[in-house]
Amino acid sequence: SVRHTARWFGLDWKTVKAIDFRHLERSLGPPNLDGVRLLAMDEFAIQKGHRYATVVVDPERKRVLWVGRGRSRAEIRPFFELLGPVRCAQVRAVAMDMNSAYDLEVRAHCPNAEVVYDLFHVVAKYGREVIDRVRV
Repeated sequence: SVRHTARWFGLDWKTVKAIDFRHLERSLGPPNLDGVRLLAMDEFAIQKGHRYATVVVDPERKRVLWVGRGRSRAEIRPFFELLGPVRCAQVRAVAMDMNSAYDLEVRAHCPNAEVVYDLFHVVAKYGREVIDRVRV
């Protein structure tokens, strides 16, 4: 791990993480965004608490296209700016949970894309609404 490597070499954790990041950038290079037709977006927790990041993947090619800190519209907008208007217009569908920021940004940048909500969140939302109506 980064922590163990930093301790072993007597370096700061941030220094080791920066070296690792530069190595990954050189090894992998920027992702090829040409021909992307489908996207999947999801959030994940960073450490403990309520800090999140977003990952965007190409499910057809099974590859990560972008990872960014946060899950707000402003925090995910850089991905769509990187994709650019021509490639955004080629996106046909985007799978996501029911995060309104994702939905709004996709609709703003990818005019031809269908938004597809994942089944887990659809069923969970439906279940909550049914239970709320039964309680009333």
